[in-house]
Order: sequence, then C-alpha cells, then structure tokens
Amino acid sequence: MKLKTLTAICLIALIFSNCKKAEKGDVGATGKDGINGNANIISSNTVLINSFVYYSSIKEYQASLTLSAINQDVLDKGAVMVYLSGGSNNWYPLPISDGSTVSYEIHLGGLTVFYFNNDNTTPSNPNGLYTVRVVVIPSQIIKTNPNIDLTNYAEVKQVLKLQD
Repeated sequence: MKLKTLTAICLIALIFSNCKKAEKGDVGATGKDGINGNANIISSNTVLINSFVYYSSIKEYQASLTLSAINQDVLDKGAVMVYLSGGSNNWYPLPISDGSTVSYEIHLGGLTVFYFNNDNTTPSNPNGLYTVRVVVIPSQIIKTNPNIDLTNYAEVKQVLKLQD
C-alpha cells in the first residue's frame, strides 16, 4: 500500500515538474474606433393602426403589434415608449386619457394597444384614427442617458438621434 502511495506521489510530481508556464502571444494591431451612434436603439416606423379588434364583453378595442426588439433584456432593464399622434405632427406619450383612454402593455416580442371609454360605454371604432411610434431602448442606453425625459418624444428623438 505504501508503495502505491509513493508511486502516485512520484507520478504527480513528475507530471507537474514537466509543466511550463504558458507564454502570451503577440499583441495585434489596434482597430479603428467606430462612429458613436444608436445601433442599440430600435425605433419603429410610423404605424397607422388599422387592426383594432373589438371585445364587447369589456367594451374595449385592442391592437397587437409584433416587435422582436422587445426582448427579455428590454423587459427587465430597458424601456419601451409608445407615442401617439392623431393626425398632427405632435407625439404624445401613452397612456392618454380624456374621456377615452389609449394605453398599452408590453410583452416579450411585442405590445398591445388598448382603446376604451372611461365611462364604460361602447367606444367608436378607432381603426385608422391613430398613428403610433414605438421606441425600444435597451438597458445600456438607459444607463448612459439617465436624465432623458422619456415622456417627451422630441427630447428622446434628439438625444437618441432617431430618424423619423
């Protein structure tokens, strides 16, 4: 038994004594820096919603939009802003409520826009009345722009260099 233990110790010592320290390779050339931009920011094109579906049991219209940019990181640490225009060049952050309410709910891979009357009466059909703009902002952009007013589309557009 002592012979086996002694042999094992000698074998281990032999293996480790033949190891040599790894050497670092040559350092490659430094690449050119890219242009600062907004590659991590996804802004949807303007979407005129013609796909509202009416749910009579809750007296509400709903429209679903698919946006693959709304991933788990965005849900956990980023932001999704939805702005509404009723035909003007003015963009208002959702939710909006003035007798009727337009709001939204985000989920993995998209969002749903809701339209209903605040007094629980049947709303008029909103198809073709509302244009939305969705801005998906990943967590890294939120960290580097902590003071941006997300409720102000003009400021978001300027700070994040969005193109209409």
